[in-house]
Amino acid sequence: AGSRIGQSQWRECVPRLFQNHSCLYKFIFMGYLNKLFIYLSSRDCSEMLDVGASVNFYMMFGGTNFGFTAGANDGGPGRYQPDITSYDYDAPMSEAGDVTEKYHKLREIIGSYLPLPNIPIPAPTAKKNYGTIRLNACCSMLSAKGREILSTGVVIDTKPKTFEALDQYSGFVLYETVLPTFKRDPTILRVGGVHDRAYVFIDDQLVGILSRETPIYELPISPTYGKRLQLLVENQGRINFGPVTDFKGITSNVMLDKDILTNWTMTKYPLESVEDIETLIALVNADDINVIRRFHEDKGGNILASGPTIYYGQLTIPDGQVADTYLDTKGWGKGLVFINGENLGRYWPVAGPQVTLYVPQEVLKSGDNRIVLIEYQRAAPANEITFTDTPNFDGH
Repeated sequence: AGSRIGQSQWRECVPRLFQNHSCLYKFIFMGYLNKLFIYLSSRDCSEMLDVGASVNFYMMFGGTNFGFTAGANDGGPGRYQPDITSYDYDAPMSEAGDVTEKYHKLREIIGSYLPLPNIPIPAPTAKKNYGTIRLNACCSMLSAKGREILSTGVVIDTKPKTFEALDQYSGFVLYETVLPTFKRDPTILRVGGVHDRAYVFIDDQLVGILSRETPIYELPISPTYGKRLQLLVENQGRINFGPVTDFKGITSNVMLDKDILTNWTMTKYPLESVEDIETLIALVNADDINVIRRFHEDKGGNILASGPTIYYGQLTIPDGQVADTYLDTKGWGKGLVFINGENLGRYWPVAGPQVTLYVPQEVLKSGDNRIVLIEYQRAAPANEITFTDTPNFDGH
């Protein structure tokens, strides 16, 4: 019996199809990547065991898509679905390795059919609420210094190239060209091959967002906006459940009304080197005092009209108080977090349902812990971020 057989179907099919043979029910889904629920009830599990079927649980133990490892599902044309960072999956053992109520229920059911090993159930790991810290704003990723330090190369070509053609795995590529003269106000900009999300700037000012997920591929623009078109394209995760070919970046012509835009400059931002990010922070901190004052006095809560911005700060943990925690990204827009140089993964609380990022104690240390955050869209009020002892997968 396969994972897609419905509850009523397997009750009818299993006894009939496997009268003289053993039966393996491939998966009982414990939950899903971005939805927390049980596909099959405890009664279903008992009934399968009653007819002699063997079962697998997916997942039995939750996990985390650290860094850029979160993939995506393909639901058909216009239904690209990026995965969240957590792989908790509502599993019987959580993302943090703790047993759950679901675990105890399954143990009870299995124990009525098979002897259980005499092994103690592990206690939950300690979780800490470290409170709220305020981050400093450094600079835009697209600033002159951001380009100099974070970019790993610039390519010029008549047509836009994909991430793969540019030999880039993760992060962003900035596609830039000069708009031709046009008089229709507004005129439609169309990027039908955006994979996966494009922040649209004209003369360094954000004018809109295009998205493969939504899907929205068109944006009205005015000739009064300026001349230099900039498309900052994000790889939101490669499809790993569906078609195996999933090129990233701009995969087809970019159109302004009926005209194909050509002569592109492509700047690569893989964002894989936290050392480069720290170099940029140090360089900006040592530079023009007026720039520093403007960023540091930013009260937060603003749309980042000049592009993704780097924030940084310290979490101080007393001796003997290092434990698992959760980074609450509520109030922030969409972005990426590093702690002590480790890429925890992507956050996007407005899309949900995941709001907190799991921070295992192995990432932390006594004393000062370095927090670096790259926010793509909007900073939280007062640039504050909170470390809590409770995960939030409810989307609010």
